[in-house]
Amino acid sequence: MATVRGILLATDLEPKSDRAMERAVRLASRFGAELTALHGVQEGDGPYGHMPLHPAEMELRRHLLVTP
Repeated sequence: MATVRGILLATDLEPKSDRAMERAVRLASRFGAELTALHGVQEGDGPYGHMPLHPAEMELRRHLLVTP
């Protein structure tokens, strides 16, 4: 069986992506893998494009911490 060492989660932080985020967290926990979340936006794009990095990071952490 293959060993999973890392998981990359690309997210737009929209509610529709919560399920993928929860799944990535569960898989990382199950395999003891490192989870890296990637959120990229163009300036002014969508609800998070105008925000500085810190609030977007806090939103990611909020989603990750509520997932068992």
